[in-house]
Amino acid sequence: MPVESNAVRFPDRELLAEFFRTDPRERVPSEQLAGLLGTSVEQVRELLRAEGLNAEADSAEWTDAATYLFDVWPRRRVIDALDDADDIARERIPPGFRPVPVPWQIPPFIVLALEHQAGRAHPAPAVDDYVADILYGEIQPETVAALAHDPAFLAAYRFPFID
Repeated sequence: MPVESNAVRFPDRELLAEFFRTDPRERVPSEQLAGLLGTSVEQVRELLRAEGLNAEADSAEWTDAATYLFDVWPRRRVIDALDDADDIARERIPPGFRPVPVPWQIPPFIVLALEHQAGRAHPAPAVDDYVADILYGEIQPETVAALAHDPAFLAAYRFPFID
């Protein structure tokens, strides 16, 4: 079930920093998750029920909350908001998960098509997040095995799931 935010208010820097300071083994209360997603507590509870994520606990696993956060808000915006946060919050996101410009080019018709498709998705992600999600799905197990010696790759590949 996709997360849809009815709010246009991005969470404030302190709420984001507090979330990323949280131990990933802890649960995130529905009230905090609602603030992060710009939605109501009732919508968060409905989401948790629909996803079968123990709504009775009135909280979500940290990893699920992080996944929803990056589904609702552009990755770049979340990361930029944490730039002034303390080291613990800022460093929770692996460097390899942070967007960077790419040095290759693709035909404009593909860019146009991807922009169109991203705009039709629910919720509509930033185009760079949409493309990153598509490409993430194309990473083959053989590639992960070949790069398993690289802890930075594995940390970014597995984020927000933290071992």
